[in-house]
Amino acid sequence: LPSELGRLSNLISFNCFYCQLQGTLPTEVGAWTKLSNLQLEANHIHGAIPTEIGQLTNLQFLDLRFNDFDPGPIPSVIFRLTQLKKLSLAFLPFGGPLRIPSDLSTNLTNLVHLDFSEMGLTGTIPTELSFWTPSITSLSLASNRFSGTIPTEIGTLTWLTDIILDVNDLTGSLPSELGNLTHLTTLSLGSNSQLNVHDIPPELARLMRENGINLCEDIQINHCL
Repeated sequence: LPSELGRLSNLISFNCFYCQLQGTLPTEVGAWTKLSNLQLEANHIHGAIPTEIGQLTNLQFLDLRFNDFDPGPIPSVIFRLTQLKKLSLAFLPFGGPLRIPSDLSTNLTNLVHLDFSEMGLTGTIPTELSFWTPSITSLSLASNRFSGTIPTEIGTLTWLTDIILDVNDLTGSLPSELGNLTHLTTLSLGSNSQLNVHDIPPELARLMRENGINLCEDIQINHCL
């Protein structure tokens, strides 16, 4: 990606997925202060995500899936893009514990879609999601190595329609607080061998009947249909 792209200071949207882009993401992207949409899915971009991406304060859609960025933790600057509505980093090598910076002054109140699938994330699902993403409707943390129980705080994310937690190492029982998610239509929990999906709390069982949710126990079942 040429550094000359930084001259496009009036750029509002940059979509280039499956474009066979190579090289690094230049620091000059910080000049795109009017940008609202950056989708670079499925290219060959490598190196680090530049901290200058934090200057894109109008960014609403960020999709960097399927690229070759350097391994490491999720760049903390991404958590400071407070206008984001969609954030997808799936299949990027940002493994390790999912740590949300404790000094965030503003939460991602506009975020509705979060996809952190197949990133090598470990540890427990952070309870901070409940206040960091209060308006989220779609949450995908599938194909990681999350352990521990499903946090009860997820029951405060009352706009959720889709929870995708397939292929992790989750344990324990399903929290009754899931029954608070009145908009929920998809609950996908396949291939968590130590997760007790058979003793369904009555609150969740009632919601499943009302919303027509079939609990997905098998990863081969397509989103619980």
